Amino acid sequence: MCTCGAGFARCGAACVSLASDNSNCGACGNRCGTGATCVSGVCGCTGATVACGRSCVSLATDAANCGRCGNACATGQSCVSGVCACDGGRVMCGGACVSLATDTRNCGTCGTTCGGGSLCVGGVCACTGPGRVTCGGSCVDSATDPRNCGACGNTCAGGTTCQSGACRCPPGTTLTATGCSGAIGNPGSCGGAQCRADQYCNATMNLCVCLPGLTAAGGRCVNTQGDPANCGAVGNACATGQACVAGVCSAPTACAAPNTLCGGTACVNLQGDPLNCGRCGTACGRAQVCLLGQCQDYGAAMGCNTCPCTACRGSTCCVSPGGLPGVACVDGACP
Repeated sequence: MCTCGAGFARCGAACVSLASDNSNCGACGNRCGTGATCVSGVCGCTGATVACGRSCVSLATDAANCGRCGNACATGQSCVSGVCACDGGRVMCGGACVSLATDTRNCGTCGTTCGGGSLCVGGVCACTGPGRVTCGGSCVDSATDPRNCGACGNTCAGGTTCQSGACRCPPGTTLTATGCSGAIGNPGSCGGAQCRADQYCNATMNLCVCLPGLTAAGGRCVNTQGDPANCGAVGNACATGQACVAGVCSAPTACAAPNTLCGGTACVNLQGDPLNCGRCGTACGRAQVCLLGQCQDYGAAMGCNTCPCTACRGSTCCVSPGGLPGVACVDGACP
């Protein structure tokens, strides 16, 4: 067998220098790690590198060993002069590199969150897109939002919806003092309830509401034009001895034709007041309105907005009496 020359040793089938061979440094099979060099039979790092584990690395630039062995930089960071730093003008927020100009969870400053659908634009939370505005900390479309229709806080009620920034009734219905109405519903079964005698069923809203001319006051409907306990507005009570005349607390003598003084304090029109129809204290019943001083029955013209209506079997389809919306089925001739 051939022998190796001076300074060399046999490692397997090859003669190597155990003093300088990176794969057999100091002994056969002793391989130096990444970046290490075999010098005098010892694996060692050169230049500005140091040993971290079995590798020689630069603590100034190595992202896995930045500044010291084992100190790894987070995703998106680089090791610059031994310190982990974010790339591309980003900054560290909560252990991650982010852009303060566009990050919705760190907008302008770390921890500043853009809520309500807003975006981070140039470091400021802002609503983007036509018609979108900030209302109560949320980004809304003022053209369609029923709680912020056309302006913050403008709520659409009474069956209306927000259309192009305005509260409007659905097609085929009209807006009245009590909401959108296109037809009268059944007062005996309106939204799961029976309407009182001072209410009618608004079919569009599926809700019992006060008859025209009356205003809701607690559990009843009142005539604010003649009720001394609710004169001009609900809860506005006239002083003792005063009467409510056209919504103003006045002397009883101020009540004049066509109104009549009822109970010494209520100045009402007996020709159309459903609470005093024809004479003081005569209230019309459920599904009745006061017409020319007489309580007249009406029924729902179900499914109809105009006359004639096939639902009015045995009665007459009329423009709704007493200021009710739409059309109704009336007993007898139309008023």
